Amino acid sequence: MKIAIIDIDGLFYQSCRDTMEDSILVFKDKFKNTLEKIGTPYYIGVYSRGNYFRSEGKTSTYKANRKKQKKNKFLYALKQWAIAEYNLVYFPHAEADDVVKYAMFNSFSVSSEVDEEGFEKFYLDFECEPSDTTTTHELVLSSLDKDVLKSISGKHFNYTYKVPDKDKPSIVVKGTWIETPKLADPHEFIKSQMIIGDTADGIPGIKGKGEAYYKKMKERGTNTWEGILSEYISHFGVIDGIYEFQRSLRLLYILTTKEDFIREIGEYPARLEIQELVEEEEVSDELGTSPTVIIPKTDF
Repeated sequence: MKIAIIDIDGLFYQSCRDTMEDSILVFKDKFKNTLEKIGTPYYIGVYSRGNYFRSEGKTSTYKANRKKQKKNKFLYALKQWAIAEYNLVYFPHAEADDVVKYAMFNSFSVSSEVDEEGFEKFYLDFECEPSDTTTTHELVLSSLDKDVLKSISGKHFNYTYKVPDKDKPSIVVKGTWIETPKLADPHEFIKSQMIIGDTADGIPGIKGKGEAYYKKMKERGTNTWEGILSEYISHFGVIDGIYEFQRSLRLLYILTTKEDFIREIGEYPARLEIQELVEEEEVSDELGTSPTVIIPKTDF
């Protein structure tokens, strides 16, 4: 059984249009397409909310560039609609990419419980011992975030729509599969960003040190944590170098383990509820209208 775990944040922004109605239609299309491409109706949709642990502190520049960008006037309303419509989840003080990477890296069981109304709910449970059924449940990651896609080995789905030929706008590629090879060094991408920086997230790196410099570091074998720290100390001085090194690492590192969550937030996700996308079917009544009929949920 496949279960899609989706970093929803990018989908909010990609779906915004000139009207709320169009924004909802685009979101529905992209969300449905994602599950169809993955081949499952089951999903966990994760979004970011509130202050993140990375943005704490008066001098924080984390994602400061994004705060200056003008946001679509329907963005907030679209988020609230989608959260309610699809039962999206968040974890306080963490970002969506922290939660999805945590889910991808940790063992889980699929557990269930009956709620007060008599409905059975299913969860990815990170507290229960993995059962024999765990091997029959496959988590498939969907995101547009390069930080996530490049740090987890496997085949992932990027839900971004693209028009390959501007002269043929009607031809749209509805998402692409990204295959990240097994990583010899799981921190390779973070190490490169420590030197190069990440302008989108407001992480400066080391001024004047770009991709070519990091490539030379790899060739020399100095792209170790010790080697990168040495570069920071050389550039900033001992005290500031150590400070800037730990600051950049803390901003770039995506939480992966329970220990990571406890260190930064004080608690970790114990379980995540699994949702099922139900199909809508149009039928005609005696008056010739076509009300929407929701097909009941199937057993998980």
